Amino acid sequence: MKYSVKCTPIKNGSYNVVGLASVVIDDKLMVSNIQLVEQNNNFEVHYPSRKSKKTDTGYMTIAYPADQKLKRSMLNAIIKSYKKNGGKEDFATDTAFDLRTNVKPCDRDSLRGLCRVSLSENDEFCLNDIMLREGSKGIYIDFPSYRTSKVDEEGKTVYNDVISPFSKEFYAELKDVLIANYEDKISMDHESSELSKEDMTEEEMPELAGSLPFR
Repeated sequence: MKYSVKCTPIKNGSYNVVGLASVVIDDKLMVSNIQLVEQNNNFEVHYPSRKSKKTDTGYMTIAYPADQKLKRSMLNAIIKSYKKNGGKEDFATDTAFDLRTNVKPCDRDSLRGLCRVSLSENDEFCLNDIMLREGSKGIYIDFPSYRTSKVDEEGKTVYNDVISPFSKEFYAELKDVLIANYEDKISMDHESSELSKEDMTEEEMPELAGSLPFR
């Protein structure tokens, strides 16, 4: 699998941030807003995250390399690009591109969307906080974004995607896969619910019926 890295140096960055990097995965997906931090002449990479009440640290990392060897290769490539003033650095791993999806449907009455999605590339690189939503023009993928200091012509804050498809063709391919997986998950959950009802004993049925209010 091929990775392409660019890290642009920044001046007077807060929290010792000296560069902002982006990574393109196999010419299919791009991850942005990766921070290169320098402390005591040592470099480290901070991958994009957001606040979350579901983690011990209070933050959830949105995109990151799960494989330790890839993590080291990514760090070295980002540092090399930074020292080349944003020049592109390419490297590859032995694995082929293999997108794995995990779809978790939202509650039916939820305003957050149809389902929450996480992706992984051969368990090498993990991507989280992706949503499948339904709008006036149909179902679409809502990728996580971050707030910038820029404003548009109407004076509204500009947001940039943390994760984005590298081409329209891959976006369409990914959307088809996610919709199919979502529909399969909904169908499986429905079948499981029906089987649970069939497995109820005669003793359980009256108790369930008696718990329902009269109309």
